[in-house]
Amino acid sequence: MKTLVTGATGFIGANLVRALLAQNREVRALVRETSDRRNLAGLDVEIAVGDLRDRDSVFRACRGVRRVFHAGALYVSWTEDVEDLRAINVRGTRHVLEGALAAGVERVVHTSCIAAIGSAPEGGWADENAKWDFGDIEDPYAGSKHSAELEVVRIQKTGLPVVIVNPTAPVGGYDLRPAPTGKLLVEYAHRRIPAYADVTLNVVDVEDVARGHLLAEERGTPYERYILGGENLTVHEFFGMLQEATGIPRPALGLPLWTLLVAAWPLHWWADHVTHRPPLLSLPLARMAYKRLAYSHLKAENELGYKPGPVLEAVRRAYAYFDGLGYLPRRPG
Repeated sequence: MKTLVTGATGFIGANLVRALLAQNREVRALVRETSDRRNLAGLDVEIAVGDLRDRDSVFRACRGVRRVFHAGALYVSWTEDVEDLRAINVRGTRHVLEGALAAGVERVVHTSCIAAIGSAPEGGWADENAKWDFGDIEDPYAGSKHSAELEVVRIQKTGLPVVIVNPTAPVGGYDLRPAPTGKLLVEYAHRRIPAYADVTLNVVDVEDVARGHLLAEERGTPYERYILGGENLTVHEFFGMLQEATGIPRPALGLPLWTLLVAAWPLHWWADHVTHRPPLLSLPLARMAYKRLAYSHLKAENELGYKPGPVLEAVRRAYAYFDGLGYLPRRPG
């Protein structure tokens, strides 16, 4: 069964490609001409050169495949080009869905995220029915993923079977860029995090996310969402895992949430006007800290058979991968 994967050179996509190959699936990867292809090196995949922003190239990539995993997206907490972000994440999703429909694809799995769902009530957790409430943090990424899910809703009328999966914060191998959670691991290893605010987040092994995609393809109900989560952790607890994995003591200083906004304002301004590079802490991320990011994956467990493993093992794999890329500090000897 020939299967198309968009975003195959990225974090989730590279793990998904490996999960498909482990099932002896024939994989076609949509890859931009300028993409860093190290995550696909040595893998038996067919490369389809194209770009989510280019409708014709996406339609060509969809021809002759039976299944599509749309894992391609620009995942950033800061950008100078919001229009390009939306062109990739929203218009690109439209191109994939319309291309799959034109090609007679049997099923599409759309990789969304929890930023397209909503936050949890105080002391509880959110499920797939949570009301989207991230509009007030002015995060272009969250807004784009919410809009991309609306594209899936729009396509329902055509009859194209699309299943939505919503990963939480993945960690693990093949995080080449790295993504925001992986960047946090790298900054921790370099001892660049002197303090923290004890917010709640949900962290998941990226390999479990990849397996969850395959379960959604096999057992998911079209146009339903499935949260692919792992463990709900406070930052203090998560940093405890990073301490166990690295031997580096977690920061002793806990700060109130408002200090994140105070720190983010100058960092974000400096990125916008001076460095033109992502800041250590963006304003949307600081505002996101006021949301409770605790999630239940009970629906995926009951309907798909999804069973995530321990996050600590994924943290260790992530650090091994980052070490191999030279992202971590040099150790004596």
